Amino acid sequence: MGILKRGVATLAQETKKALLTISFGSSYPQARETIERIETYINERYSEHKSFSAFTSRRIISKLKERDGIQVDTPTQALGKICEAGYTHVVCQSLHVLNALEFDKTKDEVMEFRDSFEAITLGKPLLNGIEDYEHIAKLIREIACKHEAVLMMGHGTRHHSNAAYCMLEDYLRYRGIRNVYVATVEGFPVLEHAISKMRGDAVGKVTLMPFMIVAGDHAKNDMAGEGEDSWKSVLVSQGFEVDMQMSGLGDYEAVAELFYQHARNAEQIEQG
Repeated sequence: MGILKRGVATLAQETKKALLTISFGSSYPQARETIERIETYINERYSEHKSFSAFTSRRIISKLKERDGIQVDTPTQALGKICEAGYTHVVCQSLHVLNALEFDKTKDEVMEFRDSFEAITLGKPLLNGIEDYEHIAKLIREIACKHEAVLMMGHGTRHHSNAAYCMLEDYLRYRGIRNVYVATVEGFPVLEHAISKMRGDAVGKVTLMPFMIVAGDHAKNDMAGEGEDSWKSVLVSQGFEVDMQMSGLGDYEAVAELFYQHARNAEQIEQG
């Protein structure tokens, strides 16, 4: 998404710039530190902009407020504050993985403010165009070369963008990265599908890691938990030796850089 609104500024209007980073959020302090590192990376490259942040998960926002007394804005609340403070130009950047339900919700909220600023843009999530897959493939290659096999846990979604997970694995194969498998918690491919592929490739030892921005609840419980239904437990029960890599995608600078590039691309669309 490029420009949402470009109005005509009056000569008396001072240009005042804001940057809003928008993530799903997390109730885990360590995961929020990952989000903050991405935000810091982008903020440093938008030094002329005042930085703001928001979460899209109302459940996480409520949990943080009730449990920890931490107040986090929704995108609507953050943009309302930005508008009231007199900002004229706003760069919004999604920190989501896919163009899925959370990004659709974010886009709708940002669109509500299209007449409130001289210009407002919204950068795409992590995986959008083929160049994004190439960027991420380079990162995954660096990770995968240290392991016999890597199984990446994606979130999954009922949104049609769920196809991105199959696209990712196919693109990795296209780039010669044949020891990485992708499965999801709430979509397709499922874990059993990945297990079948690994058996066919005679994999004995597999490293689990999240294909999510942060290593939050899904990573700690669904992936690495001690319960019998966790991916770790299922794989061990089926004879695999299992290692864990508890780093979210946002812990890698290459991912923060890609988000920054998306923010800049949205601005370039606006300018021309």
